[in-house]
Amino acid sequence: MAAFGSFILFGFNDSNQAAIDGNLSGFAFSSDGGSTWSDCGSLPQNPGVQNGGDPVIAVDSQGVFYYGHLGITSVSPLQGIIQVTTATVNPLTRFIEVRNPFVAGVGSNANTFADKEWITVGQDSSRPGQQSLYVTWTEFDFVNNTATLRFSKWSTGCNPQPLIASKNVTINGIPVSGIQGSFPLVDNNGHLYIFYEDFTFGQTIFDAAIRVVKSTDGGQTFFNPIPIGNPISPVKIINTTGACNQPAIEVAPMKAIRMNEFPQAAVGPDNTLYVVWNSFETTSLDVKLAFSTDAGITWNLRDIATSSFNEFFPSVAVNALGAHVQYSRFVDNQRFALFKRTFDRINNTVSAETKLSTAVPDSLVPDTNPNFDTALASCYMGDYNQIIAGPGTTLYHGWSDNRNGVNGNNPDVFFIQS
Repeated sequence: MAAFGSFILFGFNDSNQAAIDGNLSGFAFSSDGGSTWSDCGSLPQNPGVQNGGDPVIAVDSQGVFYYGHLGITSVSPLQGIIQVTTATVNPLTRFIEVRNPFVAGVGSNANTFADKEWITVGQDSSRPGQQSLYVTWTEFDFVNNTATLRFSKWSTGCNPQPLIASKNVTINGIPVSGIQGSFPLVDNNGHLYIFYEDFTFGQTIFDAAIRVVKSTDGGQTFFNPIPIGNPISPVKIINTTGACNQPAIEVAPMKAIRMNEFPQAAVGPDNTLYVVWNSFETTSLDVKLAFSTDAGITWNLRDIATSSFNEFFPSVAVNALGAHVQYSRFVDNQRFALFKRTFDRINNTVSAETKLSTAVPDSLVPDTNPNFDTALASCYMGDYNQIIAGPGTTLYHGWSDNRNGVNGNNPDVFFIQS
């Protein structure tokens, strides 16, 4: 989600539409702060490219929205690209007007596939007084078996122009590789941070780390990766595979929800940086938070949610009341719900848990389909649930579940304000 005043733009994968024309990038909007919503179907699609979904939305200071999403070219060889669609609100009708996507990220060669994109808009330290659109993604090279961090930068406005063409993020000429789940963030000084999960760390295949690279010149160059934690805190990867044949929460035989440790981050009014992720600790997934008050040089770790039930898919938003962490958590062996805790850095306290949604079963029919979109994969569900700051001290929460059944292939998406 992203919000400008009382207008909220919400993106999601739409497998029902994709079954018709391959267009997975769905969207909806609210012009009254989330009280009512209009489902707008799918974004425009360019000839020769299928919209691949996995949306990330940002908005600039002028109210131009940016919808980042995947694209798949139909030319041979098939190649994944990163697209951005711009949109503005008609001041008379209060309806969203969207444009055709432009290509915001491409691979370094034809053997690569662009995936796991994220975007943000913020001040540009290399262009004082101006904002830029920052785009990051993972380039999977299936020939050389690498996963490399890629980056591009664009001007803002309805028709963005390239400022930095698609490139590898490099340190002393060496690409940052072995990564996934990049998350760009711009602080109040216009400095760019890219958080990511580093799979090259650890003594076993079930160890990883959260790191960040920083640029103070608008993305031209980056400093050495900084570990989150001092010393670095290993991120434990859940090793149950189940129906997914990949790391997942397995709640019953052949019933699983895929689980990633990808970070999400936010910056506070006082320029404190916050980052959250989940980590498999001993017997269950816990939610971790780290914060930095010195522009990312050092980091302090805090446990946010550590119950015996699995907590997963955290997101963080910051306002004057603190850092608010949204996450999902199982309430018993079959049902999960959405929760929130707030970290007060000044008093070094974590609030009691607030339940945001009613608990729903991970399956409407026991031991058949878990709570996911069956058209995409056997165990994907809610990978990018998100919390953002609304006006004043309000918070906007977005997530998906299938409490209402599955409409075709799609679970429903939900919104609540707190």
